[in-house]
Amino acid sequence: MESLSVLLTWCSALTNSCAETHPRGRLVINKYIESVKALNERTVEFKLKEPFSPFMSMFVVDNMPMVPKHIYEGTDFRNNPANQTPIGTGPFKFKEWKKARTSS
Repeated sequence: MESLSVLLTWCSALTNSCAETHPRGRLVINKYIESVKALNERTVEFKLKEPFSPFMSMFVVDNMPMVPKHIYEGTDFRNNPANQTPIGTGPFKFKEWKKARTSS
């Protein structure tokens, strides 16, 4: 995932009063995040207001999922058609998904 996608996700959460994030995500954003910036194409810098050891655990899909900028920028995250098409990161790709039935 590119740094601008991470930045889009966090900036959207911050500027939209965290309306799209889980309550745990809102807590971390409001209490611990000082700033977020893309240093280059693959590096994002998070500055925390104070130490917070479970910070990395916030990057799970039900707290603060990262979304690809090229698919979500300028859209309503909740109603984006991509929400019905699984998007993965890394070397694995979905072959098939039958909603509420199977995925492979």
